Amino acid sequence: MLPCVPCQDKDQKIEKPKRGREFTTNAIKESRKEYAKDTVQPFRGGVVSKEYIDLYGSESLGVSKQDIKNARNVWGDVDNIKNISKSKGGKDELSNKRL
Repeated sequence: MLPCVPCQDKDQKIEKPKRGREFTTNAIKESRKEYAKDTVQPFRGGVVSKEYIDLYGSESLGVSKQDIKNARNVWGDVDNIKNISKSKGGKDELSNKRL
């Protein structure tokens, strides 16, 4: 059964929560902050991540030069990414582990 049109309109105006409350331990939260560089993904919503390119380069992405030029900071709303320069992980630590 579908709601009437006025009810549908009213429902669309209600602001939906963006993220649900997360129940996890402090150790996991701290670990996410500590290794934030390792959680950055190359794409978000089909847009190339500038944060990822800054950390790992663009060679392995398989995207055009135009896509790289249009890359944006897409992870700015994630708390752990805001202080990413202070975190461990990333390309430097990855290459050190391979040696």
